Amino acid sequence: MVGVEDAADQWKPHILVLTLQPSFPDSIRKFLNRPAIHLLVRVKLETKPKKNEDRVLVLTTWRIYLFGLKVPAKVECSFNVLEIRALNALNHNQILVETEKASYNFKFPTPESADQVTRHVNTALAKIFPSPASV
Repeated sequence: MVGVEDAADQWKPHILVLTLQPSFPDSIRKFLNRPAIHLLVRVKLETKPKKNEDRVLVLTTWRIYLFGLKVPAKVECSFNVLEIRALNALNHNQILVETEKASYNFKFPTPESADQVTRHVNTALAKIFPSPASV
């Protein structure tokens, strides 16, 4: 994994996608027209009961994007962290995200990648709604 905090690596996100085309992260960055991609992870999205399809989950500071696996990258859906109504951990590597418009059941390759997504959403919400102790 490569951190975005390093000045020299500012254009490189945390990448947990192991089997994608090398040009795929660049295609996503070009589509989003922004360098600040915080996490890129391949997930399985439950599209129908007992049917999972491969997707790429991309986290930026305030938005979550879901891409198909083809180059050039095309966003299938996106939502702001403020649209999240519930974030439920179903397993160590499975998260159910409920938004105002839809629900997304993500299966992650590792528990660590699911934890990173949860921490990212919590951190973004904490920046918007700081606790009274930190004000």
